[in-house]
Amino acid sequence: MITRRVRVQLAIFLAGTLVLLTYIGANYAHVDRLFGSGYKVTVQMAESGGIFTTADVTYRGVSVGRVTDMWLDGDGVKVEVRIDPDAPDIPADSDVVVANRSAVGEQFLDFQPRTDQGPFLEQDDVIARERTQVPIDTRTLLTNVSNLLASVDADDLSTVITELGTAFEGSSQDLSTIIDSGSSVITEADQKYEVTAALIRSSNTVLQTQVDSQADIRTFARSLRDLSTAVRSSDGDLRRVIDAGAPTAQTLRGVIDENADDIAALLDDAITVNQVVATRLDGIRGVLVIAPYGIESAFSIITKDSRTGQYGARLSLSLQPANEPCLAGYKPDPRQRTPYDRTVEKWNKSYTCSKSAPRGAKSGGTGATSSSSSSAEAGNGTVLGTYDVATRRFASDEAATIPQALDLGEESWKWMMLGPAVAR
Repeated sequence: MITRRVRVQLAIFLAGTLVLLTYIGANYAHVDRLFGSGYKVTVQMAESGGIFTTADVTYRGVSVGRVTDMWLDGDGVKVEVRIDPDAPDIPADSDVVVANRSAVGEQFLDFQPRTDQGPFLEQDDVIARERTQVPIDTRTLLTNVSNLLASVDADDLSTVITELGTAFEGSSQDLSTIIDSGSSVITEADQKYEVTAALIRSSNTVLQTQVDSQADIRTFARSLRDLSTAVRSSDGDLRRVIDAGAPTAQTLRGVIDENADDIAALLDDAITVNQVVATRLDGIRGVLVIAPYGIESAFSIITKDSRTGQYGARLSLSLQPANEPCLAGYKPDPRQRTPYDRTVEKWNKSYTCSKSAPRGAKSGGTGATSSSSSSAEAGNGTVLGTYDVATRRFASDEAATIPQALDLGEESWKWMMLGPAVAR
């Protein structure tokens, strides 16, 4: 007969066993999954990739559920995943990868998020097929490996192995040092993991910069190719320069050694000159900008002397004792030309000053200028001298004669009408 004490002991043992089984089932066997706890997510895949029912489901390497069902759907496969109720929130913007846990080939589903932000997966959410990846098929892998091995020539492989054996013969100590150093490097890298990870993340910015500069990189590559082609075509000249460069360098070194003091003084003076140039840099910059235009314009006033055949610039000075210049009523010729237009044009006589007696003769006449004697008698001017057409000389009241410049050769008398006496 079972005593009361034994009954109590059995009850306590049974209760402890139930508690232990419940704990083991909940934390290790995940018995709660059998009752449909958590939430369900469907993954659409082009093929199973070796995944199977009850396969583990992970998020960032941590188990968060199981594969509960699989079925064919048209040209693909649908996989039902049950996520544990205590699993962390999984972003809906995640890729699902069929991965291998070991070399044996145990597959599992791994959720790989693209962001840490929401929205998060909920009941009956669907992961699209384009967001899934499966490992390469084992048959394809073995076929590719077999083809690779078949492509290697056995004799060449034997030669390589023999040469490697010869190369590393007697260097075991050095290889041991390299391996030990590699182990130290790996240990140091593990300690600096955060720095390395930050460097890898930052490298995306650098790589994106290279992508943005791809056009410039291509241009640089083409220019480098052209430069290499030019260097190759000038190979003979470059060799001669290099061969003659050493004696020239020796000579130059001797010149520098002999004139070291003078060169130092020259450089010291150059510093002073550079300071002056730096102070007036704005003005020099302005001169360099304007000078080309000035030089270009200077050619428009240079003409060829018909008598001497030489080119020169002709300048004239008009000293007129006439009344004030025309300040009102003058209409310029609309056919104004640039200084570079040196074609011969007819004189337009219709453009005059409408103001009364701006200079010389009175307005309202025939438009021609009165003779100097008439002008003098009318009080419009003073005779400064006379011009002798035969001798081509100008005589003033100061008893000085000035020869006429032969700018127009035999037709230089035209300057009497076109302007005052000309001096070169």
